[in-house]
Amino acid sequence: MMAALYDSQRVPVLGFHNPAATILYPKGSYSYSYGNTRGQDVTENLGTQKDQHLDVLLLASGDVRNLLFTVSGLSLRKPNERPKSISFHLNDYDPSIVARNAVVLEIANTIDPGEDDDVDFLWNVWYNLALSKDHSDRLRATLASLITRDFNECESFLKFQESKVLQECQAIWEDWKEVELDVDSVKEERKQLISEKSLSLEKFHVHVMQQIMMAPNVKSDFIKKSSPYYKEIKHWFEEGSTNDERHSVNPTLIRPFDHKWRVHYTACAFEGYLPLSRSDLIRCRSITGCCKETLRLLVKRFQQFKTATTFTVFFWTGDGLLLCTSRLPQGMRFDVIDTSNVADHIGLLNILVCCSPRLKRPLESQMFTSSMLWFKECENIMKYYSKCLGVNTYLLPTILGLKLAVDFDLGNRRLPDDICSSQEIFCWVKTERTRTLLTLEEGDEVIQALFILVERCFDLVGLSKDKVFGPNLSSPLTLLRILQQLDPIVEGGAARILDLLRSKLPRDFEDKFGLSWNLINGSLGSIKEPIVEVNVKIDISTASWCTPIPMIIIFDDISKIPLKDPESNEFPPLNLKRRVIYNSLRYDDSKRVVTFHILEKDWYAIKDTSCLSIMSNTLQPTTIDSEPVCLGDEDVVSIVRRVDPVKTFGLDCVQTFDVRPKKQEHSALEVIKVEESECSYKAEIAILNPNKCKAKMDVQFYPEKCPTNINVKFEDGEECTIYFSCSVNEKSSKFQISRKQGKIVCVMPKREDGTVGERVIQNIAPVPFHALEIWDSGFDDTVIICGHMFGTELDMKLKSERKSGDAFFDLRESISKILQGHVEEPKIPKVYALEDNPLVRAPYNTLDDIKRKKGFIIKVEKIYRWNYLPLIKIIFYDCKKYGDIMKKNPTGSEALVRSFLSTIMRASILRTWADQKELDLLRKMLYTNAVRIPQEEVSADSLWKASFVTPLFPRERNNIFFQDTSSMQKSISKLLFGGITDTSQSAPKILAQALPRCHFCHKTSGDLKRCMGCKDVSYCSRDCQKKDWKQNHKAVCRKN
Repeated sequence: MMAALYDSQRVPVLGFHNPAATILYPKGSYSYSYGNTRGQDVTENLGTQKDQHLDVLLLASGDVRNLLFTVSGLSLRKPNERPKSISFHLNDYDPSIVARNAVVLEIANTIDPGEDDDVDFLWNVWYNLALSKDHSDRLRATLASLITRDFNECESFLKFQESKVLQECQAIWEDWKEVELDVDSVKEERKQLISEKSLSLEKFHVHVMQQIMMAPNVKSDFIKKSSPYYKEIKHWFEEGSTNDERHSVNPTLIRPFDHKWRVHYTACAFEGYLPLSRSDLIRCRSITGCCKETLRLLVKRFQQFKTATTFTVFFWTGDGLLLCTSRLPQGMRFDVIDTSNVADHIGLLNILVCCSPRLKRPLESQMFTSSMLWFKECENIMKYYSKCLGVNTYLLPTILGLKLAVDFDLGNRRLPDDICSSQEIFCWVKTERTRTLLTLEEGDEVIQALFILVERCFDLVGLSKDKVFGPNLSSPLTLLRILQQLDPIVEGGAARILDLLRSKLPRDFEDKFGLSWNLINGSLGSIKEPIVEVNVKIDISTASWCTPIPMIIIFDDISKIPLKDPESNEFPPLNLKRRVIYNSLRYDDSKRVVTFHILEKDWYAIKDTSCLSIMSNTLQPTTIDSEPVCLGDEDVVSIVRRVDPVKTFGLDCVQTFDVRPKKQEHSALEVIKVEESECSYKAEIAILNPNKCKAKMDVQFYPEKCPTNINVKFEDGEECTIYFSCSVNEKSSKFQISRKQGKIVCVMPKREDGTVGERVIQNIAPVPFHALEIWDSGFDDTVIICGHMFGTELDMKLKSERKSGDAFFDLRESISKILQGHVEEPKIPKVYALEDNPLVRAPYNTLDDIKRKKGFIIKVEKIYRWNYLPLIKIIFYDCKKYGDIMKKNPTGSEALVRSFLSTIMRASILRTWADQKELDLLRKMLYTNAVRIPQEEVSADSLWKASFVTPLFPRERNNIFFQDTSSMQKSISKLLFGGITDTSQSAPKILAQALPRCHFCHKTSGDLKRCMGCKDVSYCSRDCQKKDWKQNHKAVCRKN
């Protein structure tokens, strides 16, 4: 195993096993000693059993808040759902963070959470710049205990698998134990660090206040400049502590050995615990008090869980992606991998290709990626995804071996961090390993998707112009890892893919990126040429205010390099012919050496006539300054040696697949080809011996729930099986036998619920209703929640104009109406009818009444509090699904009707209208959420299905025209629920006002006229009917 390596600024050196671009840090990097995001239970979606062992990897973990929140969540599960043992693996690039986490966990394990002073001790060591004498002495005693401990003994739950990591931590503990610094000097150094960034402390105060205000029941008057809460936040940012201790500096917050303050300038002790409830603020009388109470509860559950299970924590330093590709033991796999927001600094695509091989179980194990910087360059999360990947989500299982367990159409169930931005989290699961070889042809959608990745790995789409937030950190080595993984599952292998991609490359690609393209071909064996590693001595200087990404420029002649303008000190635009090595280099700032790889024949072709320079890949050369060097100078080129690409680039750490042969031994059937598009698979099976295939053909789909393989079988025993990366739809698949041509043509559409979205997770954890409190908040709280649900500028515009919007807007409107109904009359059972036709007002009394409906009936049972938000537990009736069943079998439907009517008896049905797009989105939400509720609670012969409804939030950049949370709440309270309603009226009156609307303009009118063709839609005018006919309705009208 390889130990972590660092440069002169103590920044981890990225080896070539990590394909990400190198980022230069002229002043070194910051420490993230405590969390700048909300604490998260990373196993929240992971179903577990009592006899199960869990392995959890936290990359770039920062502090241990996610570990404590995860253990707390697991401890609340039912006894038969709690794993018997768990191993956490904590990694951070900063060895001082790893050493500090061991200290914090040791204290959390030994204190008494019932004692206030013990909790204060843990809090002060974790967060405060200064300590009292008593706490300083206790900390030194803890450090001394860790320094002398034998971590290999069985009783120690803290473990180190690499002796190098333990030695690093021991050296740091020794340094902290002895260091003594002046408190005032360190505070001044901290203030200087913030002032260097030209940042306003008041801006930080407001940012934290906004996060506190996200809680549903915290009013704006709680956070005013005159309030004690504002003063508390101000004190934190000015002093770096929540108290006024001045005895000694907390050494665990100091960079060891050079004894500098390097904690990130935005770090705040409170952010890991936000938002806070109003009642807790009143009870605890301070923000610090609220956070300490949460910490007390976390420590209590941590100690109880550790006592009841086999519990271990392993520590790893250095680059997290290198850890996954090279340093972890070869067979080590994980149930959960959390990558924090490393995607902002390493790149989302790089994380996916390097970390996914470490997932343990297909369709169960989960990996989380997140971004905190996406909103700086993207209006919504879809644009962020497009910049980072751009591949249709239905093709991800084949191209990356991963399924995205997120449905962008349904927004986000997570409460936003503040009114301006929010951390966005993606969940990924591993696909099934068994595959049939895929056939690729020119123009295939798989090839088009791979070319999209080529554009990102070579920056053919101008991503380098953006700020560094992930998308511009992919490299040709990223593409190399993807192709290496695809090689065994594609007919013709990676060579076939490269041939098909070559025809799509732009004209100047060969001249500009030919060296890296040839390197990929050589590494994959498409070109039979050796690869060399080249080390070139070159001095570079970087601007102190930036963190540039270097790239190599190779000119054929030194005379062609442009000179700087003497007045501006800048280079003119580089419109010259030049070769570029983009993002695939490493720079050693101590030896002043740049390292890169090319084919040996390419090296000999350029070395005697070319010169090399290093510039920023943003094409702003002033951020990196270097004098060109001649590659033919032996004093410049220090090493040129042949290397093995598999070992050099870590290509043996990719996902592996079980590829099944196209023809089984002695079988009369053989799979000729399997082609994939975004929405379906098409396969052809050759009938090799027609005499053996005369009987009836049968097709079976496996597994039953979300089939990923089909078995084509004749009654006389001949059969063959095809395996896919995505689930296929059994009902809409088609199979045609052509005995004349001697083949079977199969067309199998993909299933959305088995390809993308939360339902791809098998064995997902149920909602822990037994551990949830009942939602008891009132009207004002619901106003705030709805304000956050409609936080974008477009949302506010539609609200103010009292208009309908897209399906997601309308769905949120319906959710807000359900919330309002509960708040106004919490003790009255509510049944909501979301109907597809605003003109049909038939009751729900007879079989004919029920058969005619196409929407949903939702009955509210209870409303709980979950993750700061209301969770509405419901049962629902799918009118379309069961209406079709009743039409086919009317005589056998009487029992179903009685069951239906008995459920809604004694409850008034509150009706509202929903168009087809909203109903489709509602259907997706209800069935997705239903997976997380045991259906045993509903009788087997019932028409009703258990599910839940929660507030949904846009995955978009939030309002920019609100100055603060208070102004947003005031604006929302005026508009409140369901833009077409008056909020002063009761829920039944409001829902009764969901009048029939024009199918085109959505205006309400008493003079609507139905379409004479389908009679399903209505219009307010002939003009609206004509416009809708041309744009939409013509394609769906029954008459047409």
